[in-house]
Amino acid sequence: MLGGIGLFVSTLALVLMRGPVVGPTLGLLGQYFPGYSVTTLGSVIGLFYGFISGFAVAWLFAALRNAIVFIYLVVIYRSWQLRQILDCW
Repeated sequence: MLGGIGLFVSTLALVLMRGPVVGPTLGLLGQYFPGYSVTTLGSVIGLFYGFISGFAVAWLFAALRNAIVFIYLVVIYRSWQLRQILDCW
C-alpha cells in the first residue's frame, strides 16, 4: 500500500507544481511501468503499479526471511539430535 500511495502522492505533487518541465526523473518510471506518465491519469496508474511492485518486493522479502529462519531451525534441531545421539554412547 505504501508504494502505491507514495507514487500516487508524488506524481500528484509534481502535477500540481506545474513547472515548465514536470518530473523528468519520475517520468522515467514509464520505461518500467507501461502507461505511466507524470499526469493525473498517470498517478492512478502509478497507484496500481506501486501497489503491485510493493507487494512483490514484500512477498519476496518475507519468503526469503522465512526460508532462512527455516534452515536455521533445521540446523539447530539436527545439531541437538546429534548431541543427543552422541550422549547416549
